[in-house]
Amino acid sequence: MVVELIEIYDERMGTVHGQHKLRSIYLNPDHVVSIYDDAETKQLLSEGRLPDGLNEHVSFSTVTVNKGTYGQEVVVVGTPTEV
Repeated sequence: MVVELIEIYDERMGTVHGQHKLRSIYLNPDHVVSIYDDAETKQLLSEGRLPDGLNEHVSFSTVTVNKGTYGQEVVVVGTPTEV
């Protein structure tokens, strides 16, 4: 079973650094290694550097997904508990 999450990403770099966009991603929970609060992305929101339409009270989490011998991190909308 997979779960749908909303990812915050940089279209040019694949990470949260510049021109931010939103997209749906689908993750297999069996491959999630860790989830933690992402205060840096919350700061970007308060600075107006994230896409329009996000509620100012929304929180963000970084999810580490097992990808073979290393992990890949994605930033998603929601608290670690919600995710």
